[in-house]
Amino acid sequence: LFLSFACLIVSTTFAQTVPTTNWSTEANTLWYNDATSFTLSTPQELAGLAVLVEGGNKFVGKTIVLGADIDLGAHLFSPIGKTVALTFSGTFDGNNHTISNGFIVTPAGAFTGFFGQATDATIKNLKFNNLYVRGKDSSGGIAGGLMRSTVTDCHVTGLDLSAELGANIGGI
Repeated sequence: LFLSFACLIVSTTFAQTVPTTNWSTEANTLWYNDATSFTLSTPQELAGLAVLVEGGNKFVGKTIVLGADIDLGAHLFSPIGKTVALTFSGTFDGNNHTISNGFIVTPAGAFTGFFGQATDATIKNLKFNNLYVRGKDSSGGIAGGLMRSTVTDCHVTGLDLSAELGANIGGI
């Protein structure tokens, strides 16, 4: 009973500080070029990845490596890949780093998670701590939707997840 109460307090405390601004306004895409591997180490660079995928770059044949632990708590984070057409299809190697304090909120949309939609993707070696995810449908901590994708050695702790329709929802 005590553990359940402690988890409720942690979840509620985390949920009360939902930011109103979005990382996409501070996105950095200057790291992107014709290379096949990229190391991202800042929240602005991660936001840049989301912006590039939303713009139609699926990252097929490309690898993203996380170069540091990243705290996303200052702003809302837009999912990487928002639809089946605008999907992430590369490799994301978390390099055993942790992404913490992520607020991912798409109340009117499906495919809500750090990756909104990943297709033919590989996601590996990634840790999340304190994720707040709110969507309409198809929501999860790591991904809202996965098609023909592989997720290995990934962990989520402190997940506060809700989907309005309550359908297609999962911790990972």
